[in-house]
Amino acid sequence: MSSHYTSLKKHHIAGDFRFVLIDRIQNYDFDFRPFDQFVMNIYNVVKRLGISDVRAFGLDSSNTVVELVPLESGEVIKQAKEMYKIERLQ
Repeated sequence: MSSHYTSLKKHHIAGDFRFVLIDRIQNYDFDFRPFDQFVMNIYNVVKRLGISDVRAFGLDSSNTVVELVPLESGEVIKQAKEMYKIERLQ
């Protein structure tokens, strides 16, 4: 596999790196306020209409990993702290 970067191609060196993209998804474990739910629905629609981040950045999909990370609001984090009794140690 030859690299498409001129500096690596000149010496016939294949790139040995990987791009990691973070894709934010909706977390369905918690109930959101109506306004937050509306904003997240609009975000999902716009995300589906556009092109993927891999194509937008012009990355090769063979050396790109897309990590899915839940998108959460401050209210959701507060609910989780109360639900699981999370406390910061001093």
